[in-house]
Amino acid sequence: MLRFVKSSAPKFFPTKPFRIISPFASRTSVRSMADSAPFNKIQIQRDDNTTFDAYVIGKEDAPGIVVLQEWWGVDFEIKNHAAMISQLGLGFKALIPDLYRGKVGLDVAEAQHLFEGLDWPGAVKDIHASVDWLKANGSKKAGVTGFCMGGALAIASSVLVPHVDAVVAFYGVPSSELADPAQAKAPVQAHFGELDNFVGFSDVTAAKALEEKLKASGVPHEVHIYPGNSHAFMNRSPEGINRRKTMGLPDEDEASVQLACDVHKVIGMHYSDALTLLACISKTENRVQLSAENASLMACVIWTIWNQRNNCIWNNGIDAQNFAFTCAATVLSERKSVHRLRNCELVQQAEIVRRWRKPINERVKFNADASFSSTLINP
Repeated sequence: MLRFVKSSAPKFFPTKPFRIISPFASRTSVRSMADSAPFNKIQIQRDDNTTFDAYVIGKEDAPGIVVLQEWWGVDFEIKNHAAMISQLGLGFKALIPDLYRGKVGLDVAEAQHLFEGLDWPGAVKDIHASVDWLKANGSKKAGVTGFCMGGALAIASSVLVPHVDAVVAFYGVPSSELADPAQAKAPVQAHFGELDNFVGFSDVTAAKALEEKLKASGVPHEVHIYPGNSHAFMNRSPEGINRRKTMGLPDEDEASVQLACDVHKVIGMHYSDALTLLACISKTENRVQLSAENASLMACVIWTIWNQRNNCIWNNGIDAQNFAFTCAATVLSERKSVHRLRNCELVQQAEIVRRWRKPINERVKFNADASFSSTLINP
């Protein structure tokens, strides 16, 4: 059962004796993108003259993303996330602020100790300074994403940090003492696992309550719940998977991870007037009136098609944006049929997924993760 402490931080597990571990402790078994990724360590100064370390990766003038750590600290997993985010689409500049000031927990007890001792309002100030740094250093736009503790802080930033262009949060909701999502000022996209049992923080009830709050705020928002998945389902390194098992969490579903990645990478499209352009194209050239939900999905599919137009999986060349729209319309129609099979036998599901993995009968297809890139359309 989840309970809350004075710091407004939820307590997940019984407290054990704690020791501080250097974030650079030897981890010879780690094999992830973060191992060889070219992170630059920088120092950022807050308005109160406090400084903190941060790690940056990505193209200098790319849109910025502040990547917020889980309760473990700035470890291999969060660096892996940042490295992957920096490579999404045309590229992002990812920045990880070190909220724990150089400390990392290597087991649950250590992580919980750090988590409970976090200065949450101070962490929001770190995020504020990180967003300002990105915009002062080549990024015209800056969003915030986070996982677990970082997810809660990401949502808080949509309320408390000016100039954030968009927020993507994974399995975490801030306490009402820290921030009220009903006061959000930036678009929010949130992702949760259906089996997450951290009550009040990231379970389905918390996710649905968040959605109601975001509706009240009036900002564009999406809340995605992934069937069959629990907490921290985005952690994909061997060490991250093993750590989930030691915490008693079930194995995550690879398709859900890919789905969440695809939805995440569209953040740059959602809030750069792309939806407005899409609506104009659909009405003037195709005489189609799209709902906001369908437009959002179409934007995701078109972006994926256009970005992957030279991929060898295509059986037809995509050399015009309008053709990409036509292909996306086909995908949209067929995807509704796919979703109707959601409750079919696994054999039927496997067969329909195979259809999306490669071109068949001269019909334009692309890989399964792109085709299932949103859960906005219900069967």
